[in-house]
Amino acid sequence: MKTFILYVVLAFLYVTPSWSAPETASLSESSVRSPADPRAAISLERTAGLYVGQGHPAMAVPLLEKALLIREQTLGSDNLSVAATLARLGVAYAALGDQRQAEAALKRALAIREKILGSEHPAVKAVISELEKLPQDPAVAQAR
Repeated sequence: MKTFILYVVLAFLYVTPSWSAPETASLSESSVRSPADPRAAISLERTAGLYVGQGHPAMAVPLLEKALLIREQTLGSDNLSVAATLARLGVAYAALGDQRQAEAALKRALAIREKILGSEHPAVKAVISELEKLPQDPAVAQAR
């Protein structure tokens, strides 16, 4: 529980632009307040993972969306870290029952991973597995 609270506080501090670091902090104020700080994306994803793990995916989605934005700004759209964030976001959407958003995020993650890693890589197969877990819309299944 203490770890969970720590991650929530860290995520809040990274996301809140009005927060200023104490003068004695080891990180400079500008590095903590930067909206494109990769450390913020890591913190957001960890906190989101805790929310999903505890059955609160609705609280995880905004954190993952912010982490995705940071990753895309700092790394570009075709990066394995972006794909990992998209996969986590897809899982969170699926847990919420939003199959359309889940499928879109997972398919985008799959495309990035296949492009970089090839179709036989375990990370690619993991995304395929998540896509297969999604309930099939009868209308879509007939069209396939």
